[in-house]
Amino acid sequence: LSIPLYSTLLNFNYWVSNWGFWFLAWGTPYFCFIIRWMGGSVEGDVLFMGRSIHDYYNLTFEDGTIVDHSQVTAHHQSQGKFHVGPTRVGGLLHEFCYLQANVSLDGKREYGPYHSLAGVGSSNVAPPAEEKC
Repeated sequence: LSIPLYSTLLNFNYWVSNWGFWFLAWGTPYFCFIIRWMGGSVEGDVLFMGRSIHDYYNLTFEDGTIVDHSQVTAHHQSQGKFHVGPTRVGGLLHEFCYLQANVSLDGKREYGPYHSLAGVGSSNVAPPAEEKC
């Protein structure tokens, strides 16, 4: 997609998710169905109590993932370039984490709070387990 068209898609997604009252399904098993319906992938149980979620078609949630008041996207802009890519969400995301494109999180770790995770290439991975976030 071109950048202006992608921007239109993001704006549409924002208004549909807010006025569609999808946030009422957050924290329930029904939200997994919404993720799948929007084109995302869920490998098991997910507890989503996030702030926002974008780019469903590029998101994969591992089994046992907990998202607590964080933003999950599969796009970001850095150094004048717009990146869109697959994002794998796993583990526990604490308050105000910002998960961006091309990141693969370890399902056995905790991330945050107030932490931004972004990748540029499809091979980028979040910091190894021995590093503190």
